[in-house]
Amino acid sequence: MQQTKLEKVINSPYIFGWILIVSLGLLLIPFTAMMVTNSVHWKLNDFLMMLLMLFSGSSLLVLFLRKVNHKLWKWLLVTSILIFLYIWTELAVGVFFY
Repeated sequence: MQQTKLEKVINSPYIFGWILIVSLGLLLIPFTAMMVTNSVHWKLNDFLMMLLMLFSGSSLLVLFLRKVNHKLWKWLLVTSILIFLYIWTELAVGVFFY
């Protein structure tokens, strides 16, 4: 059975290294914003927490995608994104449980 491009990426032994590189790259956005404007105030623990969320969430998603059927991939992706956004907003401003 032929693997699709997405399956090749998910099953790659280097996927977790790429996840780390992309996570660190995404953290350059708030870091750069802190240099440009005074309205962004992130501390070291903010960067570490976001790195932990990005890396662990993406890694868990890859591990789940390796185990589940292809028909469930879309639902798993949507659910993962919603859970990530929920945790992020709760940690950022405490919208739901303040």
